[in-house]
Amino acid sequence: LSFLSRKSSEGASGYFISALGCSNNIASNKATDNLLKGCLSFFNTQECLKDNTYNFKNKLLCFLNAKINAKESVKLSEIERVAREFIPAEDIETADNIASQFMVYLNEECSIPSEFPAHQSTVTKYSQIRSKTSNYDLKFEKSALGTNEQDKVYYDREHKKLILSGIPDETIAQIESELAQQEQNQ
Repeated sequence: LSFLSRKSSEGASGYFISALGCSNNIASNKATDNLLKGCLSFFNTQECLKDNTYNFKNKLLCFLNAKINAKESVKLSEIERVAREFIPAEDIETADNIASQFMVYLNEECSIPSEFPAHQSTVTKYSQIRSKTSNYDLKFEKSALGTNEQDKVYYDREHKKLILSGIPDETIAQIESELAQQEQNQ
């Protein structure tokens, strides 16, 4: 007994997806990536939203991380609620129109399903900076980075150096211990 699929590139699942009238699922990582790219693209192309793109991105990443931690799916309606915080609301009708355009853009242009599980690695790619060499492995939240000395991860542009602050006491103790051992062996 053999099952004949309509196309050589699809298995039995393609036949049943078509027969039952289902839409093809988009993988979690692709849906998450499309969502983030789509949101940023929409905000960057709307004159009234451009200035809010960075803050919206950070809020969206926090929202996605919360959904991942709670093991809950992301719903497009929830993304709209997050976005509305950054849509100017002087005129409710205009704000509703922008929100509606945003939802159509995400669903139709970016192929974001109405509900999907957020993908941790994809969210991390957008929210963290990572660097690995033979001597160190560095990872930190992009939101901690700044060019002011009081920032948690201070980037000194002139000297091309990172300076970390707010280091946990346990880490400081390990660093001090290692430096003391190095000094004894010199």
